[in-house]
Amino acid sequence: MYHHNPTETAVTSTHPKAPSATLGGRTHRLALLSLLLVVVALASLATAATRGVSAESRRAADSAAVADSFQDARFYASQALGFFDEYRLHHDPAFSAAATEAIEKVQRVFDRLSNVPGHSGTMADLRAKVTEIIATANRSDRLSAAGRDKAAQRADQTADRAAQAGIAEISALEETAHQRSQAQLDQIRHDAHRLGYATPIVLLGVLLLAIWMSLVLHRDRRRMARLATTDALTGLPNRLGLANDVNRALRSDPDDSQRSCALLLLDLDRFKEINDGLGHEYGDELLRAVAGRLRHCVGKADTVARIGGDEFVVVLNAADAAKAEAAAVRMRATLCRPFAIDGVELALDVSIGIALASDQPDDSLNPSALLRAADLAMYAAKEAGGGHVRYTANLGSQITDKVSIVGQVRRALDHDELVLFYQPQVSLDDSRLVGVEALLRWQHPVRGIVSPADFLPAIEDHQIIDRVTHVVLTKALRQMKTWEAGGLRTPISVNIATRTLLNASFPGEVADLLRDFDVDPSLLCLEVTETSVMRDSARCARTLHALHDLGVRLSVDDYGTGYASMLYLKDLPIDELKIDRSFVARMTEETQQRVLTQSVIDLGHNLGLSVVAEGVEDAAVCQALRASGCDIAQGYLYSRPVPAEEILAWHTPESTVDIPLQRGVTELAEPA
Repeated sequence: MYHHNPTETAVTSTHPKAPSATLGGRTHRLALLSLLLVVVALASLATAATRGVSAESRRAADSAAVADSFQDARFYASQALGFFDEYRLHHDPAFSAAATEAIEKVQRVFDRLSNVPGHSGTMADLRAKVTEIIATANRSDRLSAAGRDKAAQRADQTADRAAQAGIAEISALEETAHQRSQAQLDQIRHDAHRLGYATPIVLLGVLLLAIWMSLVLHRDRRRMARLATTDALTGLPNRLGLANDVNRALRSDPDDSQRSCALLLLDLDRFKEINDGLGHEYGDELLRAVAGRLRHCVGKADTVARIGGDEFVVVLNAADAAKAEAAAVRMRATLCRPFAIDGVELALDVSIGIALASDQPDDSLNPSALLRAADLAMYAAKEAGGGHVRYTANLGSQITDKVSIVGQVRRALDHDELVLFYQPQVSLDDSRLVGVEALLRWQHPVRGIVSPADFLPAIEDHQIIDRVTHVVLTKALRQMKTWEAGGLRTPISVNIATRTLLNASFPGEVADLLRDFDVDPSLLCLEVTETSVMRDSARCARTLHALHDLGVRLSVDDYGTGYASMLYLKDLPIDELKIDRSFVARMTEETQQRVLTQSVIDLGHNLGLSVVAEGVEDAAVCQALRASGCDIAQGYLYSRPVPAEEILAWHTPESTVDIPLQRGVTELAEPA
C-alpha cells in the first residue's frame, strides 16, 4: 500500500538499489559462525575445567594418602620406641615382640611410600633411622637395664635421639603432605568458585548471541519476504505482492466491501518501440516515471503494482464501476502526457482492462480470477485501439473463443492443414493474366474448407500470426517455382498482418525465403492495409523500406476504408493501390462512388502507382473501370479463388482471358 503521492519531476536518477540480500546473508553466516565458536569455546572451557578439577582432585587425594601414610609411620615408630623402653625396664618378651611388629608395620608403610614419585630418597633415609631403632632394640634385648654400663646407656640415648629425630622427620613430612593436600583442596575450591562465576556469564553471552541471531534471522526473513513481493526496478509490489494486497482487499469486510474492489490492468502501448529504439536505460527510467504518476493517481488505501514488462496493476478499494472507469480515464490522461527522460520527450498510450469483484461469481472470487478478467478486458481494449474496457461475462466468452481458435490454428499448423487458393488478377487493357493473390484457407479434417474470416481475426494480434505468415510465404514461393517450371511466370500477392509488419525481424525472414527458393523479388507483392500502416507509422515505415530494399513490391490493400492521411503514400515506398470492393461494387449505381473511385485511380497514377480494383463482379463495372483508367481488375467476374492447379488453365499461348460472364454475381457464396 502507498500512503504518499510524490510529485513527478524530469527523470534523471540512476537505477534504484534493491535491498541487499548479500549483506543479510553475510550477517546470517557471521551470526551462525559466532554462535558455533561460542558453543565450541564453552564446551572446551567446560571440558578443560572438568579435567583440571579432576586432576587436581586426584593430586589432592594422593597428597592426603601420603600424609596419612606418614601419620601411620610416625605412629608405629613411636609405638615401637615405647615398647622398646618397656622391654628395657621389664625385660618382658611380649614388649619386644610388640616392638618388632610395630617396626614391621613401619617398614610396610615405607614400602608403600617408596612407590610414590618424589619420596623414594626420603624413604631410604628413614629406613636408615628405623634400622637404628631396630639396632637399639637388639641391644636392649641383650642387656638388662640394670646390667648396662654408662657407656651403653649413653649409646642407647644416642640411638634414641636418632630414632626420635627420625620420628620428627616423619612428622615433618606428614605435615608437608597435609599442607600440600590442603593447598590442592583450596585450589579446587577456588577453581570451582571461578567456574561458578564464569558459567553464568558465558551462558548469558550465549543467550544474548542467540537473541541477536534470532533478530538477524527475523530481519533477513522480512527482507527476503520484501524482496519476494517487490519489483526491484520500481519498488512497487510485484505479482506475489499484488496477490497479497488483493486478498487483503477482498477480506477487508466479509459482508459487503469485498464486492466493491476493482482491479485495473494497464499495458503501455508503444513501450517496446521506445525500449528497443533508445535502449533499456530509457525504458527503465520511463517505467519508474510511470510508477510515480500512477502512485500520484491513487488514494492512500489503494495499491499500485508492476507485474512484469510494461504491465501495471492498480487495485481500488471500495470502488464501483463508475469510480473504476473514472480512475481509468484519469490514469490514461496522466500517462498520455509526455515524459521527460534525460532531456528526451517520450509519449505513451495505454490500454486498460477493468475487473470488478462484484462482476465475479462468488465461487471464483480470488486474485487470480480478478487478474485474469482484467487481462481479458485489457486485451479487448488493445483490439479497440486503446482506452479502457470493463470485463463482462460475454467479453470473457468471446476471448475464450479466440483462445480456443488460437489453439486450433496451432494444431492446424502442426498438421499442415493450411492451404492456399489463388485468385487471378487481370489487366484491363488487354485481358492478360498479370498476377494472382494468394488467399489462405483451412482444410479442416471435419469441417472441410474453412474461410479465413472464421479464424484470421482471432489470431491477427496473436504471435501465432507470424508463424502463419511464414507458412503462407513459404507455400506461395514454392508454388511460384512450380509454376515457373511449368512455363507460367506470374507475380503472387500475399497479405501481411499488422503484427507481422511491426516485427523488426520480418524483412530478414523474407530475404531468407527469397534466397532459399531463388525467386525474383519483384515477383513477390506484399499487401498491407492503410490502417495497419498508420497503427505505428514509424515502425511500419522502417519495415516497408527494408522490404522495398529487397526488391519486393508493396501494395496498400482496401484503400479508402481507413481514415489515414494521404501523405504516407508519398513518403512510403508503395508500388500499388488496391481499391476496396465497397467502392467498386456501387460505382455504376452511385455517382458519388464513381467519383471517389476515379479520384483514387487518378491519385495512384499521379503518384506513379499501379491501381487494382477488387470485387469486380459484373461486366458493367469492368467497363466502367476500364473507362476510368484502372490498370488491373480482380473478382468473381473472372474467377473465384481456386486451387493452384487451376491457375495453369489461365496460362494460354496468347495469355489473354475471355470474361466468363456466367461466373458473375450469381456465384457469390464465398467471399475472397
